[in-house]
Amino acid sequence: MGTLEYFLDSSYNDMVRGDSIDLGKLWDVLVKEPGIEPRMILPPILAYKAWEERLGVTVFLPGVVKTLSAEERKQHESRIPIKPSELDQMLAERKLAPPKAPQPAKKSSQIPKQRVHVNVVPVAIIAVVALALVIFVGSWWALTPRSPARLDLSPFSQELALRDGKRVGNSMSAVITDAGFAQLSVEERTRRVNAVFALARRQGVRSLLLFDEKGSVKATAQAADGQPDQVAVAP
Repeated sequence: MGTLEYFLDSSYNDMVRGDSIDLGKLWDVLVKEPGIEPRMILPPILAYKAWEERLGVTVFLPGVVKTLSAEERKQHESRIPIKPSELDQMLAERKLAPPKAPQPAKKSSQIPKQRVHVNVVPVAIIAVVALALVIFVGSWWALTPRSPARLDLSPFSQELALRDGKRVGNSMSAVITDAGFAQLSVEERTRRVNAVFALARRQGVRSLLLFDEKGSVKATAQAADGQPDQVAVAP
């Protein structure tokens, strides 16, 4: 996730032009990464395209996506892990709001009409944040087997109650079952996720993804060679 955020930040000016975003460069970078396959990128990119109107941006797809047949596109769209109805929740959890259309100015008999400059919400920034999340979650979903082996979560129970543990390679995911987790301070939640990740690291895990009961991402952790682990919790 940290690598993805760094790329989006450094490539922002190349990808975003006003209220449009070109995903071609992102595609070119991702498909060259070891372990990343086109089938992992296609569902989130197609989801992002489907959210154009909701996010208030125009999305330009990579050329290879445009060559997909209608049947191939339908198959990839069926694997989109995030439903349109969940988009508002994703943005709300990150204290972001999709842009709203400007309201018609009210007429007044006392004040002459003036040309008002509307300061539009920086929709491209909102779009990039949403893109980062959906690609990360979409890639994880594509990697996870349909019937994954159960992961023993008992070693983590003293720090955080978890269920539905899954592991693919050096990546792990689980659902947080502690009802009071969301009410804890950011510092305490971060401490607990750090503790869980430290235990997971001893088992060879280098990437951790924790969801709540509704399927929303609540915490991520990523091992970074030669640097402190990158741990983040949702607001």
